[in-house]
Amino acid sequence: MAKNATKAPGALSKAIAAKMRAARIEAGMSQEALALELGVTCQQVQKYEKGLNRIGPDRLQQVATTTGRPIMYFFQQGPAEPAGDLGEILEEVILWTISCPSARKVLAAISHLDEADSVLIASVVERIAFHKM
Repeated sequence: MAKNATKAPGALSKAIAAKMRAARIEAGMSQEALALELGVTCQQVQKYEKGLNRIGPDRLQQVATTTGRPIMYFFQQGPAEPAGDLGEILEEVILWTISCPSARKVLAAISHLDEADSVLIASVVERIAFHKM
């Protein structure tokens, strides 16, 4: 029996799922720790993060509070900080590719990521790049 297409998660649900995973990881929490805080099973957190189960607004607020994120974080598209001029970004990427031997490996791998993984990787890289002590 085929799944009902109208019950499949939409783009916003998938984006929220990816942001939830990124927020948890950035907060240094395991799925088990987040599940304990939310009062759900680890499997439920996994389903939320994969976008298999939609998360309700009350529970999403709990996730925001637990991970130290404002609720609007989960609805923002792209990076939270302004990315800058596209020309500047491309110039920086080209210079990075030339000066860093592993840059080509990173760029080659990035092209194979799906949207959820791209959101996670962007969050982690931004955190490393912009929040160094």
